[in-house]
Amino acid sequence: GDLTDELDGDVITTFISGGLKNYAYCTEGGKTVCKVRGFTLNSRNVQKLNFETIKDLICNMDKMECVTVTDPQKITRDGKRRRVYNREEKKLYRVIYNKRVIRPDLSTVPYGF
Repeated sequence: GDLTDELDGDVITTFISGGLKNYAYCTEGGKTVCKVRGFTLNSRNVQKLNFETIKDLICNMDKMECVTVTDPQKITRDGKRRRVYNREEKKLYRVIYNKRVIRPDLSTVPYGF
């Protein structure tokens, strides 16, 4: 809600963002939170896609580097046959930042600056 303390008195020490609706932060108490739109971060996926991997991808600034997250039993619906079945699903995660120019010191400036 509006200006509510959602961390119960804890303080965010490090915040990183890899794009829209794509962020992770670390608190003073040692808790890390990672939110990525389009990815289910269960116990298997959080081993590959977590605070440290997002931080490494952002700091390396390699636009082609990505992390593959696999869900071996994704429940999928077939609308034509009206069936539900399991199949393997692979998603690629990479940092997308195309709104500004990123400088070598990781500061940003608008295009044309």
